[in-house]
Amino acid sequence: MKYKGGTPLGSVWEGAYIDDHVVAEILGKDSLRCTSAGSLCSSCRAAGTGAPLHRDVQILEDSLKGYEHFQLPRSTGKAFRHQQRFISWGTEVCGTSGYVGPPIARAHEVSRLLICLVACREVSGNVLEKAAGCLVHPFMHCRPLMSLLSDIYRLCRCKAPRFRLPPTVID
Repeated sequence: MKYKGGTPLGSVWEGAYIDDHVVAEILGKDSLRCTSAGSLCSSCRAAGTGAPLHRDVQILEDSLKGYEHFQLPRSTGKAFRHQQRFISWGTEVCGTSGYVGPPIARAHEVSRLLICLVACREVSGNVLEKAAGCLVHPFMHCRPLMSLLSDIYRLCRCKAPRFRLPPTVID
């Protein structure tokens, strides 16, 4: 995966950001329990190799060998493998439902914050600016939503200590 690049066309998605190496593979339900720990899916059992044939497993095993070979430290506390649901790079992935986007729990928190702000009807520029800052990351998952922030940022520059939220911001 490349920043601002399109979605990969293949079934294996791989990317690195600073020290986070992420590999995900789109698999059939039968293959979801296939791990290097010996639990193999029917297609891997039929191949008779005794090891998973899936490309994501091979990529990560090669990566681990590289770390060992060059004696590089690993952040094992952040590591995970063979997960159908995970959060990486600030994005939640749920393999069973197909959801990929901002973490659901965080989206709920931001939603509650915005509901409280709208209920107040009056806010300060400082509070509105901080609330808008909470929207940037979730909106990065759907770039056209970023255009909704223009009216909010215009209000943030307002010098009044408190002001009423206009309908364009409330909507």
